[in-house]
Formats: sequence, C-alpha cells, structure tokens
Amino acid sequence: DPKAKTSEASAKVSGDGKGQIEDAEVIGETPPETKAASGAALLTVMAAEQIGVMDVDAWSAVVMAMTVGVAVGMRSPIGAMFLLPEMLGDYTLVPYAACIVAVAYVLDRMVDRAAVTLGERLPTGVHDEDA
Repeated sequence: DPKAKTSEASAKVSGDGKGQIEDAEVIGETPPETKAASGAALLTVMAAEQIGVMDVDAWSAVVMAMTVGVAVGMRSPIGAMFLLPEMLGDYTLVPYAACIVAVAYVLDRMVDRAAVTLGERLPTGVHDEDA
C-alpha cells in the first residue's frame, strides 16, 4: 500500500513530533524549489481542511508537490518522476509522480509561451556590458 509506505517514511523522519529527527536515514538535500512547492501545498491543504472543502492526507500532497518543484524549478521532468520515490524508497509512487509531473510540465510550458506572446522576456544572463 503506497500510503502506508509513505506514512512509514514520514514517521521515520518526523521523530517524536518535537522537531527532532531520530533514526532517520540521511536522504540528501533537496533543491529549494521543492521546499517552496511543498510548503505551498501544505498551506493549501491546511486551508482547505479549515474551510471544510476537502480532507486530504497532507503528507501525500507535500510529496507530490515536491515533484512539481523539481520538474518546474529545475526543468527536469524525468528526474522529478524518480527523485522523490527514490528518496522515499517507494517506487510504486512513480506512476503518480509521472501524472503530476506531466500536468506541471505542460502548464509550465503554457506559461512560458504566454509570457513570450504577451510581453518581452527577461534576459537569460548577465553580460559584461550590463554592469
């Protein structure tokens, strides 16, 4: 059961609930994009639960939002599909991550095209003459 495995991974990392990590495996540093996306997802889930719109497992939403952060922030959709399932040790999450990443990738490209057609793009780099 994927939900049970992600809950088990969550329990490993969360420790005793006082912000301390006990017996957690070191899984490496995640990119800043994943942190922003997962924080936004957690805030959205908490707000939706408070107003009674939906009841969703917050851990699942955060994990899937982290894949969006990698796919869009790092422009690495293939890597995003495997990064979080790899870190959690649960490859049954790959199909779910692939679906989420596909939607995020398409939306990101649509926003890029809209930015090009509606306005001037920002410079992609800094040149000596810009100083």
